[in-house]
Amino acid sequence: MGRYWDQVQEYLVAYIADASQGKSLAAKADFPKPELLQASPIYPLIYELLNSKPNSQSKRSPIISIFLGGDEEDFPFQVIAHKTQELCNLYAQLGRTVQLYVGNWFNPDFCQERAIATLFNILNTESVIVIDTGYANPYQNLEQQSLNLCSGYWREHWETCLLKSFSIDLQTLAQSWQEFRDNWLEIIPSFVEIYIALQLDQHFLELGISPLLPELLHGYFGTGAPSLELEKSLIHHFQTIYQSLSHSIQYSLSLDFALSLSHFQDKSYLQSYVIEFMETWLKLANIELSEFTVNTEITTKIKDLAQLIQSAFKLEEWHYIKKLNACFNVISIDCQLSVMNLIYNEEFEFTVLKINAQGQVRRSRSHRTKFFKYALEPNIDLEMVYIPGGIFRMGSPRTETGHESSESPMHWVAVTPFFMGKFPITQAQWRAIAALPPVNKKLEPDPSCFKGDNHPVENVSWYDAVEFCDRLAIKTGIQYRLPTEAEWEYACRSGTKHPFCFGETISSEIANYDGSYAYGFGATGAYREQTIDVGSFDAANSYGLYDMHGQVLEWCADPWHENYQNAPTDGKAWQESEQNLERVLRGGSWFNVAGRCRAASRHRYGADIWLNHVGFRVAVSL
Repeated sequence: MGRYWDQVQEYLVAYIADASQGKSLAAKADFPKPELLQASPIYPLIYELLNSKPNSQSKRSPIISIFLGGDEEDFPFQVIAHKTQELCNLYAQLGRTVQLYVGNWFNPDFCQERAIATLFNILNTESVIVIDTGYANPYQNLEQQSLNLCSGYWREHWETCLLKSFSIDLQTLAQSWQEFRDNWLEIIPSFVEIYIALQLDQHFLELGISPLLPELLHGYFGTGAPSLELEKSLIHHFQTIYQSLSHSIQYSLSLDFALSLSHFQDKSYLQSYVIEFMETWLKLANIELSEFTVNTEITTKIKDLAQLIQSAFKLEEWHYIKKLNACFNVISIDCQLSVMNLIYNEEFEFTVLKINAQGQVRRSRSHRTKFFKYALEPNIDLEMVYIPGGIFRMGSPRTETGHESSESPMHWVAVTPFFMGKFPITQAQWRAIAALPPVNKKLEPDPSCFKGDNHPVENVSWYDAVEFCDRLAIKTGIQYRLPTEAEWEYACRSGTKHPFCFGETISSEIANYDGSYAYGFGATGAYREQTIDVGSFDAANSYGLYDMHGQVLEWCADPWHENYQNAPTDGKAWQESEQNLERVLRGGSWFNVAGRCRAASRHRYGADIWLNHVGFRVAVSL
């Protein structure tokens, strides 16, 4: 935005300095009478917000609302409203829920400051930002016009930033109405947009979510790189908020906070956050730190701490390793921790069954494999099994009983190591995550037809499954997702080439499917007509996964393709498709006959379809 970017930065630095000194105007104004309030345009907005959520001050709401007011015919307001909506959409996409209310809420009987003071006096459900453009005719009486930027949290305080000098500067620069209008449109909306981002980041940082503004300043606003003075002000501002947080929030946030601020030019202070995290983790793990003194050279200290962490980290904490490695790169420390070393810290034992062509158990043997688990709630764990990388032939030959054209042509696929859910997601696990704040959509807390805490959740759409993964990722800091179709088949086969991971056929004694019809030379069996507890059969495949045949169809990340012509060979989701509304499901279900439960069998449903034989399990990339 040319020469005016310097001017915007000056006002941002000035605002941050005032805010850091606690300059605010207490909300002690004479509040309007109730009948005057109801006559004001602001009243419907307040009423709508107050009735949208419960009035509870026991826990800070993760949602923040922005009230943007001004004359809708005023050209700065139109631009500001549009830019603010785009910014709110961006924050929402990144897991930071923002509600925007736009309107002209002032009239001759209801002045700006009293309206805003009343708003903060009434609202007690969530954090609020109020912005008034305040310019009905900006070219006349410039010195008397002002831009009010007000923010408040839980009725605790509200601030007003008056920019009279800003208007005077523009009047001095402008030689004509058109020049003034152009300058106004360039500077005011940019200042307001960055101001809003700063307020949003403060709100979410207090909730333990890292700020976005440091990254957005490098490109999103269409500005040049921030000045060192602005960077210094922002760093001090965010650090002050960070230091006010509880130790538990600081610990979980420290690496994300450091990576967020790493977008600034000055990175010298990031070392302290990396050391803080490592020392805190080691202390929580009861590992002695006495050998590390305050006089130890910084780089050496970081490497020594990293060595201790490498030997003591647990597998379920592996996502911290990725963040630590990213921080090491940012601060130019020649040190990288190995996630693979964590794989060998925890194991579980399971039984692998193999059956003959007649469906009789041929042999059973015990296996051990690596895994990690995460406690969603007390007594509700999510167990993730390590799937080693490898190459396999995806699809089925034409000679395989039940083969369909969609399973051709067979092709080689290379799959990188990943983690996959030991079981399909259960109803207890679903309820634990469905109770968390939404990311993109609501989730029914108890959608399943066949009830049971340890039954797989069903009656969930592909969109529901993706929302579950998104909420789970925010809760845990681990990027859970749906498995790709290639990953699913690779994990199901677990090194075998038969129609089923157990052998040439299958039996209802080791899987839940419609056993009324035999597969191959196998025998008929039970048809339970519903789901059962996950892991009911003491029979896993060679990777330690249960219920891969039958029970519930499982959503995959990929859209449906009619066959494997031109399919990718890297194991990633095959996104290009003309059938984007349909998604792939794998594994068969209690509802399906054995042939539709084969490792290669493919199913498809619309992404918005929910049925009582459709569920999912989750995956995590390494």
